[in-house]
Amino acid sequence: MAALDEMKSTKSRRASVSVDAMLEALIKRHRQEEKVVKEEEEMLIKSIKFGKRARVDEDMRSDEEKEKKKKPMTKRRDCSKSNIQISSLPRITTSKKTAKLPMGLKSLCHNYGTDDEET
Repeated sequence: MAALDEMKSTKSRRASVSVDAMLEALIKRHRQEEKVVKEEEEMLIKSIKFGKRARVDEDMRSDEEKEKKKKPMTKRRDCSKSNIQISSLPRITTSKKTAKLPMGLKSLCHNYGTDDEET
């Protein structure tokens, strides 16, 4: 509306300008601005690169999940009764290598499953 008022004020200065010519000039300018904005948007869209994405079927995904559930991810080692029975046998240490074993693991396996504290 401000542009229309401006055109009317120029008309009052110049008597040769008609209302139709003013409206045509205003519409033409508006269309040019829209065209420029649209071209800028298209250039922006073209400049953005979209990566390719593969669609995974739900059937394939569910099969893979079932296989993962069936296979254990890690193997567990525990101090079972067989290890306790072996550790209860008399030990003969003849080399220095056995004396340098980590004491934390040794004590863990040795104390595992004993009921001395409960009685």
